[in-house]
Amino acid sequence: MAKTICKIVLPIVTNSPNRLLRIHWSERYKLQKDYGYLLNAAIEDRHKVKPGEKRQLEIYSYRKQLLDPDNLVGSVKLLLDAIEEAGLIWDDSPEYLSLSVSQEIDRENPRTEIIIKEVK
Repeated sequence: MAKTICKIVLPIVTNSPNRLLRIHWSERYKLQKDYGYLLNAAIEDRHKVKPGEKRQLEIYSYRKQLLDPDNLVGSVKLLLDAIEEAGLIWDDSPEYLSLSVSQEIDRENPRTEIIIKEVK
């Protein structure tokens, strides 16, 4: 059983790949940086990954409207890049990351929750 390292709640909902493909690359870059600022504000140094350590991420998207499953997974690409840059995962390859992404409707409180677990 994986031990939970931390839970991060971000007041954002990730964009679908269809939306991301329509915006300029500089806007996508800014969006990824914004995710990074939010992550860095929410974490402590003790949450950072050790070199080569495998982690399990569970990403829960609470949205006003559900996405198709393939769009849901694609919507977390920039967030995953920001998580890696923040030092919460070593790499986003399957060797170092086990990922699950799910979604639910929450029109009153849209958000993204990230649960980070260590894998033994």
